[in-house]
Amino acid sequence: MIMKNVLKMIRAGVLVSALCVGFVACNEPKDQDPKEEGTEIQHVPTDEISAEVIEFFRENNQRLFAACLREGIFSSGLDVCAMINSVDELPESDPFGAFEYPAIDFDSYTLVLGAFGMGNAGELHLAGQSVVVGQEKIIMHLRLEESSGNHSAIPWTEPFWGLYPKLPDLPITVER
Repeated sequence: MIMKNVLKMIRAGVLVSALCVGFVACNEPKDQDPKEEGTEIQHVPTDEISAEVIEFFRENNQRLFAACLREGIFSSGLDVCAMINSVDELPESDPFGAFEYPAIDFDSYTLVLGAFGMGNAGELHLAGQSVVVGQEKIIMHLRLEESSGNHSAIPWTEPFWGLYPKLPDLPITVER
C-alpha cells in the first residue's frame, strides 16, 4: 500500500514538472525586435586603401572621434558610429586646428567612423568589423577580443574606422 502511494506521488510529481516546463516554454517572451536579415559587407581591405588614408586615421583617430562628438555626428552611448558619404559630412576641425583629410572617393565609398566602449583601457581590441545592410537599417558588427597585458582601471572609448563600398542612406547601429 505504501509503495502504491509513493508511486502515485512520483507520477504526480513528474506530471506537475512536465506541465511546469511546458507552461514556461510556451510563455517565454518572443523577440520583440527580430533580427533583421540583410547582406553582409566587409570593409575595403587595407591593401586597397592608399597609405595616406591609413596613416591619417592612425594618427587622428582620437582627435577625429572628439570632433565627431563635439559636432553631434555621434549620439551618446557606449558604442557609436556614423556613416560619412561626402566631404561635407566630415568634422570640420578639432581643438588643434583643421584636419587635412586625404582624398577619399565618396562616389564609390562610404566612410564609417565609430567607437566602442571598454570597461578598462586596453582590455579589448577590434578584431574585425563588417556591416549588414537590411531593408530598414544597417548594423555595424564589431568582433572584439581581449587584449593581453596590463590594463588601466580607467573606462575608455576606442575609435575605429572603415571604408565600405557605397552604402545606402539608412540608420546605422552597432552590435558587438
